[in-house]
Amino acid sequence: MEYTLDSFRAPTTNAPYLVKEFLLALSAHKQIGLPLSSALHILDEAEQRLHGNPIVKGLLSIRLSNYLKVNRENVDEMERCFQVLGREINPGSYVIECFRQLKLAIPSNRKSDIEFLSRELVTTLLNMGVSSFFVNKAAVNYLFGNGSIKSADDLDGFLKIIFPHLHSFKVLVKIKSPIKVVSKEVLDIFKISLIKRIPKKMLASCPDSFKTLEKGQAYVLARK
Repeated sequence: MEYTLDSFRAPTTNAPYLVKEFLLALSAHKQIGLPLSSALHILDEAEQRLHGNPIVKGLLSIRLSNYLKVNRENVDEMERCFQVLGREINPGSYVIECFRQLKLAIPSNRKSDIEFLSRELVTTLLNMGVSSFFVNKAAVNYLFGNGSIKSADDLDGFLKIIFPHLHSFKVLVKIKSPIKVVSKEVLDIFKISLIKRIPKKMLASCPDSFKTLEKGQAYVLARK
């Protein structure tokens, strides 16, 4: 995963994000009068990245040409068309299709395909909010650290590690401040509650010193 390093920097954007950028530019044109030419410059670059892109081809349900044959003077038509295209090549699906094609390219050692797919994979992950340090570390540890790669199918575990996941968690803190002055409605908006007892599921992980409240104290439970 040298594309996560500065010396082999992956492109800053790619097809899914250029489509997103184009839609944002169209919206800005409609709402604040951004010149349409600015949006069309993005469209030109998007078309270059879309043409001949095997990942895009693997995701589309219809020919790419059907999306690109739009009237460039009709903003609503372009917006509708590229909203559909954006859903078809959304970043999550793009990463999964990229991985699928990597698993096919690696056994036959198709170097140019592997390099293209690796760049696209890293670019998409970075734009999805995954840090380059994390991807690089995961690649070193998984691909070279434990000797678990014996076939292309073994890459599935690597995908599970690097693919962005939504996590839920709870945080419990003690307070003395007068949080009661904040209305329950406001606390509910931020998923915060004021409690006197530690939830049973959290009790075992709390140190003994945290399990008792002094006068005027309370627990604040925040959920994310």
